[in-house]
Amino acid sequence: MAVLTVFVLLLSLILRSDSTNWCAKIEPDSSHPIPVEIGKEFTAVCVLRHTDFTADDIVWMNKTSPLPNKYYTKVNNSASSITFNVTKGNDWTLTCSARRQSYQHFSPCIYGIMLRIGYPPEKPKNLTCWSVQNCTNCPLSSDVTCTWDPGRDPIIPANYMLIGESSGKQISSAAKFEHTGKLHFDIFPHHMMVKIQVVAENVLGRVASEELSGDSDILVKTNPPTVNVSSEKAFPQSLIIFWTPPIEETYVRLKYNIRFCEVGSAVWNEVPTNEIQDHAISFRLQSLKPYTQYVVQMRCKSREDLGFWSDWSSNFTACTSEQKPSSEPDMWLSTTVSGDQRQVTLMLKEPVESNGKILGFNLTVIDGQESQRLWVHRFTDRLFQNVTFTVQSQSEIVVKVVAVNSAGESPKASLILPTIRQGLPPVKSLAWSTLDNKLLVEWEKPYQRIPLEYVIEWVSFSVPNCRDWQREPRSAAKAFIKGDLQPFVRYNVTVTPVYRKSRPNKELGEPSTVAVYLKQGVPKVGPSIKPMKVLKTSIELVWENIPLQDLNGFVTRYTVFYESADTSGSLTVEPHTQSCILKNLTSLQKYKLWAMVSTEAGSRNGSVSYVSTPKYNPGEVEMIVVFVCIGFLFFIIFVTLLCFNKREIIKMKLWPQVPDPSNSSAVQWPLEFGTRADTPKETTLGDVSVVEVDMLDRKSLCEDDKTSLAQLKKDTYPSEEHSSGIGGSSGMSSPRQSVSDSDDADSGQTTGSTVQYSSVVSGSGYKGQTPNSAQPTFARSESTQPLLECEEQSPQEGSVQSGGSSKSCSYFRRHHAESSGSNLLKLCPAEIDEQDSTEFRSAEDGEQLAALEPPQNPSYMPQQSGYRPQ
Repeated sequence: MAVLTVFVLLLSLILRSDSTNWCAKIEPDSSHPIPVEIGKEFTAVCVLRHTDFTADDIVWMNKTSPLPNKYYTKVNNSASSITFNVTKGNDWTLTCSARRQSYQHFSPCIYGIMLRIGYPPEKPKNLTCWSVQNCTNCPLSSDVTCTWDPGRDPIIPANYMLIGESSGKQISSAAKFEHTGKLHFDIFPHHMMVKIQVVAENVLGRVASEELSGDSDILVKTNPPTVNVSSEKAFPQSLIIFWTPPIEETYVRLKYNIRFCEVGSAVWNEVPTNEIQDHAISFRLQSLKPYTQYVVQMRCKSREDLGFWSDWSSNFTACTSEQKPSSEPDMWLSTTVSGDQRQVTLMLKEPVESNGKILGFNLTVIDGQESQRLWVHRFTDRLFQNVTFTVQSQSEIVVKVVAVNSAGESPKASLILPTIRQGLPPVKSLAWSTLDNKLLVEWEKPYQRIPLEYVIEWVSFSVPNCRDWQREPRSAAKAFIKGDLQPFVRYNVTVTPVYRKSRPNKELGEPSTVAVYLKQGVPKVGPSIKPMKVLKTSIELVWENIPLQDLNGFVTRYTVFYESADTSGSLTVEPHTQSCILKNLTSLQKYKLWAMVSTEAGSRNGSVSYVSTPKYNPGEVEMIVVFVCIGFLFFIIFVTLLCFNKREIIKMKLWPQVPDPSNSSAVQWPLEFGTRADTPKETTLGDVSVVEVDMLDRKSLCEDDKTSLAQLKKDTYPSEEHSSGIGGSSGMSSPRQSVSDSDDADSGQTTGSTVQYSSVVSGSGYKGQTPNSAQPTFARSESTQPLLECEEQSPQEGSVQSGGSSKSCSYFRRHHAESSGSNLLKLCPAEIDEQDSTEFRSAEDGEQLAALEPPQNPSYMPQQSGYRPQ
C-alpha cells in the first residue's frame, strides 16, 4: 500500500514538473496545512531536479529535528520518500533538504510543507430535545431546543447540524455551539410523529447521531402548576393543596407530583403520583405536626409518561392549626444556699411538641405542707422563662409545671429538690475535650445508685443570656454539647444526675461543674500592674484580674519583667496569683516594669510602668533620727550625772574661790594662858598687814624670838566672825590659791620664793571687850596658803627643832595705812602643831616686838598695795 502511495505521489510530481521551477518538491503539497489524523501513517515524497544532489543527499526533518533514517525509502536516484506514524502534539513542519559536505560552495536545496494533526468528530450521544411554554396557559413553543454530548475534542474544529422531520417535511438548522442548538418548526406538531438527528463534520470526517423519533409529547415540558395551600382549625394535622394546570388538556394531559417539608428543613417528603387522581385539582396532606409551618411545591408531566417534568413551582408556606401540647415542658433549676434559706431559680422551656403558641406556665410549688400556685407569663424574646422564689433549706421542695396554649394544657412535669442533708450521689471524674470544633463532656456513672437521666447545663457569664441545658439518657457516659458554643468564651458546664423517686416525680443529685473553652486564643489585653510597696531593694506589684471576655482561654502563668540601665530579669507567677514581690533590686534605680499573661494559644503583654527605688526604706530615716536622739539623750543624762557627781571639782575649775579679806575670820591665841576667860562677841579689825616671808631667808630669824613665839603654841582661840588671810573659808581643810599668786606681777616676786600671810591686829582690842595688856592676843588667818618652809619640814626636821631652839625665824613687816612708817615683827615658830596655820600676834604684842631689830638685809620685798578686792 505504501509503495502504491509513493508511486501515485511521484506520478503527480512528474505531471506538474514542467509548470514549476524548483530544485526540490514534496508531494502531497498544499498552500494550506495538510490535515492528518493522529495515530495514522503519513507518506511524503521528495523529488530533486536540476541539481547535482542525489536521493542519498536528502534529509527529512520536523522543524529542526531530523527524522530517523529507518523511515526513509529511496524511490530512485532523485527521489526519496518517508512514512511515519503521526503522534499527538503540535502541528508539524515537514521539510526535505539536499546537501553534501564536498559541495559546500553550492547552496542546499530545501522544501517543506505544514501538517495539521487532529481527529475526525465522534458520533454525538445522548441527544435530548424539548419544547417549553413561553407564557401561562399558552401552547408549546415551535422552537425545539436540543442538547447532545459531542465526545472527545477533535482538535480540528467540527461543525454540527440539527436535522428534523415532521409530517414528511424535513428541516435543518446549524448549531452555534458544539453541544446545543435549536430546531425551528412552523408550529409545534401536537399529536404528530417527529424525527430529529444531529450531524458532526470536519476535514477528517463526518458522522451523525442516532435518530430521536416518536410522538411529539416526547418534546413536551410545560410550566409548573399554580399552587395554593390552606389549613383547617378542625384538622390541626393536615393542609389542603389547590392547584391550576399550566396548559389545557386538549394539548397535553398531565399528571402531578407534590413534595413538602418543614420550614428550615432540607429533607423533602414526596407524595406518590399514584395517590393523586387524574383530573384532580386538590389534595390533602395528613399526619402533619400541629402549629408547624410547611413549605409545599408541585410539578407536572405528560400523563403518558412522555416528555419532561416541569420545574418545581415556587415555595408556598402554610401553617397547621394549634393543638394542645403533647409533651411536658422542660424544667431545670439552680439553688443558692443562704443561712437557713435556699433561693431557687426555676428555668422553664416550652415543650418540644408544644403544638401551638405557649401562652404561659401554671407552676405549683410544694414546700413541706405549704403549696402555692404561680402563673408565669411567656416572653417571646427569651429562650426560657425564669422564676425565683425562696424556701426553707431543711424542707423538700416539689415543683410541678404545666404549659398552656390556646388549645389546652400539656402533660405535667415535676421535679423534687431534696434537702441538703440527703446528698444524692454526683457523677465522678467530670472531664472535657474538643473534637471537630465540638465540645465533648465525659463522666463516670455513680455506682451507689443508677440515675434516670443526666442533665448537662452550660452557662457563660461573659455573654449575656447565654444559658441552656440538654438531657442525656441513663446509659450515656459522654455527650457532645448541642448548643451553639462560641470560641474564646468560657463556659461553666454542669452535669447533674436525675433520679427516679416515684412516677412521675424526679429528684436531683449533687451537681458537678467544670470550666471549659471550645477554642482558646491569645488574650485580648495584658495585665496592668501597679506598685503597692516600693522599697530600696524590693518592689511589691499587684494587678487586677483580666475580664473573662478578654482572656480567651485559661491562664497558664503570669510573667513579670523588670529592666533598668544595668540589669534586667523576669519572675514567673502562678495563674491564680495577682501579686508578686521583686527582690534583690538596686536602690536609687529607675525600673521599667510590665507583666505578660499567657494561655495555651499565646501571650499578651500589659502596659508599662516606671518605678524608682528610694535610697532608704520607709522608716529608716525616722529610726536613725530616733536612735541619734536616744543616744544624745543618754549622753546628756550621762554628762548630767557626771557633772552632779563631780560638781565640787567643776565648781572649783569654773568658779575658783579667791580669798576675800572682808569675809575672812580670825582666831585668837593668848600668849601665856591656855584659855581666855572672856570670849569676845564681836571683833573689830583694825589694820590689815601683809607679811612677806622669804623662804630662802627663813634661817635669818632671830633665835632670841623663839622663846616668845613658843608661847603661841599653848593656846589657840578660833573666831568665826573675824578672819584674816588670803583664804576665803574659815576652815583650813581645803586648799585655796593665795591672792599673792595673782599679785606676783605687782610684787615682782615669784610664788616659789614668796608666801604671803595676813595678820589681823586690833589696834584698840576686840570690839566690846577691854584688852588685857597682861595677856596679849594674836590672830591667826584661816587661809589655805602654803605654810612657811620652817613649818613644812619633815617630822625628822621637826624633831630636831623640838629638841633645841629653832634657828629659823621669819620677819614680819607691818604696814599701817595711816602712817608711812613700818614696824617689824619678829616671829619664831617654836614647836607649832601640824594642824595650826600661821599665827598672828595681837596689837598689844606688836608693841613688844617692835623693838626687835630686823636684819640688815631682809630677804622679802614689801607689798605696796596690799590685798586686791574680790
